[in-house]
Amino acid sequence: MKTSLDPEMRVQIEREDERSLSVRIKEVGKPKAHSNAYISLRRREIDDGGYAWEVTNSNARQGFGPLVYDLAMEYVVGKLGHSGIMADTSGNVSPAAKNVWDFYYQNRPDVGNADLPQSIYGNARFEPLKKYYFPKDGRANKLDRFEAEGLVEYLSEN
Repeated sequence: MKTSLDPEMRVQIEREDERSLSVRIKEVGKPKAHSNAYISLRRREIDDGGYAWEVTNSNARQGFGPLVYDLAMEYVVGKLGHSGIMADTSGNVSPAAKNVWDFYYQNRPDVGNADLPQSIYGNARFEPLKKYYFPKDGRANKLDRFEAEGLVEYLSEN
């Protein structure tokens, strides 16, 4: 799992509107299609006034998947003040994505989780998909570090 970026890489965070965003890790000068990692999310209400961001699409080269998930989680919690991130509820969770959720659930002491209402997760049988996830300290540790290093680009903010 990657925990740092090469100086020629950037984290790009794009808010398309108040309900959708994407986080991408890419090399400077390369087209978006050649990104090392990409995750798109949409905002979902999970309880009275609380929001989690549902991962609707993701793709990553070896080692970049957990990092892009962490950055998305840190952004929605640490920068937007929302509850966390959750798996795609349409039932289209890839084996690689299931591995990320399972790792959060079982092996990440720095990542907390909370139950989603069954009305959101539906018939999911895999326990990690019944949760939303957040940094336990509520901060954007990696994202803040990459910002300080000048490696984060905000393409649009709403």
